[in-house]
Amino acid sequence: MRRHSMLAALFLASPLGAQTPRVIVGPNVLVSQDGNIAHAELHVAAHPTDVQRLVGMATTVRDAGSKVTLELYASDDGGFTWKGNVPTHLMEKGGGDPIVGYGLHGTPVGVALGDHGMWVYRSDDNGFTWDNGVRAGSGDHERLGVDYSTGRYAGRMYLAAEVGDGRSTNPDSMLRAVHLWRSEDDGKSWIGPVAVAREATHGIAVNAMVVLSDGTVALFLNKYPNPSRDTTTQSWGMQISTSTDGGVTFGAPRAIGEHYFGGYGVFRRKQRAGRVDWPGGFDAAADTRGGRFRDRIYIVYCEQRKPNEGTRLVIRTSSDHGATWSGPRDLVPESRTNVSQFQPAIAVNKDGAVGVMWYGTQDAPADGWNLYFTASTDGGESWAVPARVSSQSTVAFTAANDRPLPLVVRQAPGGITVAMLSAFSRWPHGGDYLGLAADAAGVFHPMWIDGRSGLFEVYTSRIEVPPPGSLVAVAQGSPADTAHRQQMLNEKVTLDFDPVQVDWDKGELLVPIRLRNTSIDTLYGPFTVRVSTLGGSPLIRAEGATEILNATNGQRGVGAEFDYAAALRDVPYLAPHAVSEAVVWRVKPASMRHTDLSFTATVQGRGRN
Repeated sequence: MRRHSMLAALFLASPLGAQTPRVIVGPNVLVSQDGNIAHAELHVAAHPTDVQRLVGMATTVRDAGSKVTLELYASDDGGFTWKGNVPTHLMEKGGGDPIVGYGLHGTPVGVALGDHGMWVYRSDDNGFTWDNGVRAGSGDHERLGVDYSTGRYAGRMYLAAEVGDGRSTNPDSMLRAVHLWRSEDDGKSWIGPVAVAREATHGIAVNAMVVLSDGTVALFLNKYPNPSRDTTTQSWGMQISTSTDGGVTFGAPRAIGEHYFGGYGVFRRKQRAGRVDWPGGFDAAADTRGGRFRDRIYIVYCEQRKPNEGTRLVIRTSSDHGATWSGPRDLVPESRTNVSQFQPAIAVNKDGAVGVMWYGTQDAPADGWNLYFTASTDGGESWAVPARVSSQSTVAFTAANDRPLPLVVRQAPGGITVAMLSAFSRWPHGGDYLGLAADAAGVFHPMWIDGRSGLFEVYTSRIEVPPPGSLVAVAQGSPADTAHRQQMLNEKVTLDFDPVQVDWDKGELLVPIRLRNTSIDTLYGPFTVRVSTLGGSPLIRAEGATEILNATNGQRGVGAEFDYAAALRDVPYLAPHAVSEAVVWRVKPASMRHTDLSFTATVQGRGRN
């Protein structure tokens, strides 16, 4: 089957020359179609060689099983469709802090904290089913790295986490450490731990891990003040520790710089107020496949500089394996004090393009955000104008997200203790993790928490950043495209449905419908869907007529048309297996006691002559 990236049909070759990076955003795709389940903090990974294969993982708050656990998601068509799976062990025991990755030869792994340890799950079928895991060690805020080089330690996997480092009667003591475990058999078993760093009066967490092209393992550490004793220190200390012998030994941590978060007094006030814009931690990535900037390391984080000002997105870089670092620089300068940039994630693709995503509160309602993305193709010197990725805003503070579940029910002679938890009260910012991965073709795959439906769900997209100067756009509908003509596509396109919602007060059904290309051809817009028959249940003939309320042409029955041009985002075509964004059809049934629907629709677009 012929497959290609968005850019293959969207651009033609042009002379080289300096250009601002172009960011091409594809349709938003719903990953988590699993009912009234709220989701939070998540992660995503791309197969090292197969551009079709991706895995993701998210925290779920559900009524069944262990209440708060992790769900794994897999795609084998480049992120257009996903299937979820919860391993039996996770459903029974619960878990948190999701991390996913791929082994050197493409084995998916998922890592979770729970059941008194740090568990690693493996899959033999690209993530559609999973084993019940092995316990690798124990810790908190774990991070995973894989050596994709051709060196001595190629294929080795690494896990690092924060752990307790003994007990003390001194109230100012914290006794924390960072430990690392390694696997030499594709994640089946784990060796360790190795002590990387230790702190007596501070905490020390792992925020990121990268493995450079020569096999150097770099851990990025966050040295933080004692939250229960020190509420005024305004910064965390960012550090790096590296290993050149396959994770057997590590050098002493070296300072990178200060990360200003406002102090735990300000931080806790934000949490108590239910604010969504927490400053959070930082993320790191390295250019391990590019040429000009090979092994350049990038760190991105958000700072809280003033108590009454929004958080700001900051970037720093190193070109010498982390020995020295550039000064901090605002990635997207912002002067509006009421705007926050938070929850960043970063990745580097095969061409050396650096992609950064984050939540931003501009153009969003209260207690909400949109997802944004920018990119650099010159080693972080210049950046593209930020592109909004989410087509609709998230509102976090909703009834569905605020619904508490009984997380713990514990019996004791003195009484039965119950602890309840809701997704919003625990993760108003969507959780501590976001996911961003670049596949073997260079396509970026963001994964984020999206609340457009009123419930925290998992969404993704495909984002491309063409190499500078190599391509030039052909406008949609250009006369240069003479190989395709307008035609009926009913045998090449089908309708896909996201979960239907009911607006009980208005007596309406909200029916999200996507276009999916089921053919082996690339199909071009503009696409129009036209309703040719419309009715209710063929078994029960309710009085009155079923109506469509928001057709593009204003028709309310047969002849109603929907224009799907905007549902393609920046990409004026549907590649094989690709989907559009969902267009929500507002349907008013003849009776809310009979919401069965039946209709026939035709799809018109441009296909090969």
